[in-house]
Amino acid sequence: MVEFCRAFIKICFCFTCCGFLGFTVAATVTEDAELWQSLRVVPDLSGNLTPEQAWQRSQGHHSIRLTHASQVVAPANSDPHWAAWRMNSAAAAKLPLWLSLQSPTQDHSELWIRFENGPWQWQAPLHEVASLGWGSGQLFPTWPIYDTTFRHIDLLVRIEGVNRVQFPLVLQTPQQFMQQHLKLCLMIGLVLSAPVLVTLYALTFLSVLTSRTLRWFVLLVVLELVSASWVCGLMNLLWPEITRVQAAWWGQTAYGVLFGVSIYHAQSFMQTDKHHPRMHLALHLAAGVWWVVLFMCIYISPHNLRSVLLFGGSLHALILLFISLWFYCQRQSLNAAVFVSVWLVYLLGMQVYWLFRSMEWPLITTLGAHFLQGAVVATLLGWSACMQVIHQRNQLNLEMHISRERGRWFAAAHHDLWQPMQSLLLYAKAMLYAAPHRYPKLQAGMHLASQSVDDFMDYLRFWSDGIDTESLKPVINDLLTADALLRPLVEEMRLLAEQQHVMLRFRPSYCQVSVESTQVRRMVRNLLNNALRYTQAGGSVLLGCRKQSGRLWIWCMDNGSGMSTAQVNACFEAFTQFGKTEQSMRTLGLGLYSFRHLAEQMQFKVQLKSQLGKGTMIGFAVPLA
Repeated sequence: MVEFCRAFIKICFCFTCCGFLGFTVAATVTEDAELWQSLRVVPDLSGNLTPEQAWQRSQGHHSIRLTHASQVVAPANSDPHWAAWRMNSAAAAKLPLWLSLQSPTQDHSELWIRFENGPWQWQAPLHEVASLGWGSGQLFPTWPIYDTTFRHIDLLVRIEGVNRVQFPLVLQTPQQFMQQHLKLCLMIGLVLSAPVLVTLYALTFLSVLTSRTLRWFVLLVVLELVSASWVCGLMNLLWPEITRVQAAWWGQTAYGVLFGVSIYHAQSFMQTDKHHPRMHLALHLAAGVWWVVLFMCIYISPHNLRSVLLFGGSLHALILLFISLWFYCQRQSLNAAVFVSVWLVYLLGMQVYWLFRSMEWPLITTLGAHFLQGAVVATLLGWSACMQVIHQRNQLNLEMHISRERGRWFAAAHHDLWQPMQSLLLYAKAMLYAAPHRYPKLQAGMHLASQSVDDFMDYLRFWSDGIDTESLKPVINDLLTADALLRPLVEEMRLLAEQQHVMLRFRPSYCQVSVESTQVRRMVRNLLNNALRYTQAGGSVLLGCRKQSGRLWIWCMDNGSGMSTAQVNACFEAFTQFGKTEQSMRTLGLGLYSFRHLAEQMQFKVQLKSQLGKGTMIGFAVPLA
């Protein structure tokens, strides 16, 4: 199991590396397609500039010229900005072209276009121009620029929102855009495959196990998928009817709720309510504080929600990383190590974002890193939850197995105790109507039966001291002859045989054997009871011994109803009965099961031969002294 877990984690790591490389390759475009060298950026301090005013300002000396494609023009929550440029003749000759702002999380973005210094026209996004329904959107804002006879084309892109101001604009042919889009979608599917498979695997346990950890995990994965689909633009691709603002609200809210739910998941995973009550209370208070901060930010200052998520998420990941490390030190296991790695990956993802803010990395790279981080976290959380649930299931199966075996053992013990008690009742009933000269013989039979009860009660004391029935083995062997071992049983069972009009015969042997007499007598009593039960009136039962290969075989033979081949294969199972006789209906079907169970404990060889309608022959070998 441990090796399988390690192999699975290695596979997930390979998927992650492939996904990251795929995002990098898919995001790479030719130098000619990038527009950053031609852009002139102007701020809209009042937020009321018209396209013509923005164009005029862009022609002045105060416009901003970019030094590289990922340059950050202004910090988050800044005023709107316009980016202006004139399409050169080479690009205009390639029309139609598609312009994309490769920032899936950009809230507001618009394209204005004019031909031959004519009036400015607002250009509808691609998913509105050619709406094909569900799944026909784009990962990032995209506008079509169709073919025209004009060759002087001016363009303005206006962005507004809580993001930092960047203009990762790319102008491509529809074929180039679709190729890039297809690669990105394939990478998204590849990265999401691991958490989705783990989630589906985890869902298979919900029908049979009521695990809080598993339920919290499923909720965490749903939140991770919602937030990740916003970050990578998948939400707008699948559901083009919603705006980028609505997608941002869903994604940010999912991130915020995820932080709170992960605290409850950590409580359930570490079982702090049972083992660490102070930690449990502290985590409850932390979750309460986070809910207050989150909902206040949503309703009072939604434009600062991303900053709150960044700072709160970093602190949250750091705290839970220390808590998970502490938990790992308390209970070192692979499951706990995976739990630690979850928060380590989360903290590394937050570190990537902080570095991105300071080093101006390409936007799609950091978004891809966050998307991968969510997929890896969901995979590790799911695998950790699944390992915990599998462990709980194995424990439950073990407890059920022990309970079932103990139930069978108690039933067998009841069955074996009832046999001498039945003999006692028969002898007591016989004494009520017997002649006085038979009293000594009947009293001797009662004494033998009561002695069997005492021996069996002594055996029960071993189990009552907590010894497992599976490992219970006799440790004291008695040295006595086979005749002294078996004759008391024959005398004890003779009255029962007489009442059933069955002849009970005994062939004694005076070979000495070394056995635990109480257990062997239980075995023989079961064989005799079973033989008498399935032998009709007028039949006979023989108990005899034969020396063979340095052992003494004790055989019980009858000419009763016998068994078929299928019945022989099933006769040693618990609660197995054959036939619908009045006697069989009053028994539990545990005679041969108890016999076989005791034989396995003492490592006795057993043989059984039976023929339907002709009788049964069953025996076991005991060591000679």
